[in-house]
Amino acid sequence: MTAKREKHKVQVNISIEVMQEALNSYAISDAQIVKLNADLDLKIAKLREARADELARFEKEKTESFGIVQAYALENKATQFSKKKSIEYAHGVIGFRNGTPKLKTKKGFTWAAVTKLLAEFLPNYVRKTEEPAKDMLLAD
Repeated sequence: MTAKREKHKVQVNISIEVMQEALNSYAISDAQIVKLNADLDLKIAKLREARADELARFEKEKTESFGIVQAYALENKATQFSKKKSIEYAHGVIGFRNGTPKLKTKKGFTWAAVTKLLAEFLPNYVRKTEEPAKDMLLAD
């Protein structure tokens, strides 16, 4: 169930007394909301503190288990993950994410400098675009 926004009808000709009473009610309700949220936050903090040892133990177990699964996946990457990037098991899915490769220049190099070096040493890796000589066409 999703919360729906209620449409408030705009009233006209409201007296100052009615407005002040509404403002008072608003302030009291807002203060009560703040108080209830503070009480809930305090109770949650106490519960977390009471179960901190248990949480720490599970976090440690989780970290150790993740290390074992990760080591297994890395050791068997060539054999089990050569055709598929992930494998589904009874308790979860393990796999490798292959992001889109991206080229970046090294510090101190610009793409223009890289293009010049490629043109000199590896010309097959430089695109040569042909386009109309618009300035000559206009001149003629």
